[in-house]
Amino acid sequence: MLPYTIYIKDRLITVRSASAKDASAWLHYLRQVGDETDFLAFCSEQVTMSTGEAGKYLDYVSRRTDNLFLLAADTTRIVASLNFQRGRWPFTRHQGEFGVSVLAEFWGYGLARHMIETMLEWSSQNNIKKINLKVRTDNIRAIKLYQSMGFIIEGTIEREYFRPGVFYSAYHMGLKL
Repeated sequence: MLPYTIYIKDRLITVRSASAKDASAWLHYLRQVGDETDFLAFCSEQVTMSTGEAGKYLDYVSRRTDNLFLLAADTTRIVASLNFQRGRWPFTRHQGEFGVSVLAEFWGYGLARHMIETMLEWSSQNNIKKINLKVRTDNIRAIKLYQSMGFIIEGTIEREYFRPGVFYSAYHMGLKL
């Protein structure tokens, strides 16, 4: 399953698990992707952890067998990430929530779809029965992607996100496996 390579935009992109050695590149990625869209819950100024802290976090998540943290990278940088976290408690271990982000330069090439498909395969192998996500109600491209993969809107959360001066609602979406 992992790692694997796909061909996008005249280059090979490797999708693999994150590790502590990715700390610096991951922070750079977060700062860039955070400023390329306002659909994420953060911007570059809010990425304040040090490289050492990022390395410890990535080391921690990479050692956990109940979570999945994927990175997609070409030969020079990280271009996408997906993080799935399973429920921690016995009554929530059957489900989890994920988030995915892609650099704007790679939008529309199917990279997020590839990473979500990888997560779905991993989830099936790890006894996950339900996958959840939150997406802003005005993020039409993402909503269409999720719906094309079988996710359904299960509810709306009012004022879920706040970006300077504006509150945004979010859909709770889910997929039963």
